[in-house]
Amino acid sequence: MTPDEFLSVRKWMLDRWPSLKSLTNGQWIAYRDELERFDEQTVLAGLRLCFEQGGDFPPGVAKLSKVCFELFVDVGRVALPLPEGISWEAYSVQRWGRKIPLSEMALKEWP
Repeated sequence: MTPDEFLSVRKWMLDRWPSLKSLTNGQWIAYRDELERFDEQTVLAGLRLCFEQGGDFPPGVAKLSKVCFELFVDVGRVALPLPEGISWEAYSVQRWGRKIPLSEMALKEWP
């Protein structure tokens, strides 16, 4: 997500959760840094989902990141090398020399 797209997302959030006006610049930077790996449509879809599920309170950055990650995976856009005949752990040790959690690898492989 580009900085301009993040500003659009921020505006969407502020329109629905006025309590976010009290966030500091550092807190907004945390949202931006955590969400920059996603495209704007994925983040907005995640926000809509949080809002529709009883959005009296805005989602924290960790929760929103988790929701966006799940949406991203659900639409099949995560390009991971798929090991054949061995476990992911064995494959990660073979390729990178250590066990890497699948979720961590998914985040690293995003374009």
